[in-house]
Amino acid sequence: MNTIKNFDRQNLKMLRPEFEAAFAGIAAKYGIDARLGNAVFDPTNATFKLELSVKADNGTVQSKERVDYQRYAAAYGLKPEWLDTTYREYGGREFRILGLDIKKHKNIVAIADANTGKRFIVAPEIVIAHKTRSQSASSALKGF
Repeated sequence: MNTIKNFDRQNLKMLRPEFEAAFAGIAAKYGIDARLGNAVFDPTNATFKLELSVKADNGTVQSKERVDYQRYAAAYGLKPEWLDTTYREYGGREFRILGLDIKKHKNIVAIADANTGKRFIVAPEIVIAHKTRSQSASSALKGF
């Protein structure tokens, strides 16, 4: 067993999967979701952010972003039914709408790449443009 004398980026990256696995086991036991966030550290101390969320009866994680989207989507011109849907950007990549990060000022919509799962934060106008474009294209195709 290796002893850590000082914290650095490399040994925190090594520890992260073990922490995630441990929290996943605890979360599964209690039927919740646990997400390990960013870490801040100096040579003698490290602090990770841990976000815990309950799950709805259908198993959907009720994250703060998701709940905020349900509450505030209309205030930003977004439709509530767009939550958990996908859209395709001009380059062909597909993104899933995850929720709102209302602590941000301009880019507040949390999305994830449908293939890789990588998360991004974008402006509501971007989502609105892509969603309305894809909806108008699909309604135009219904006429054929």
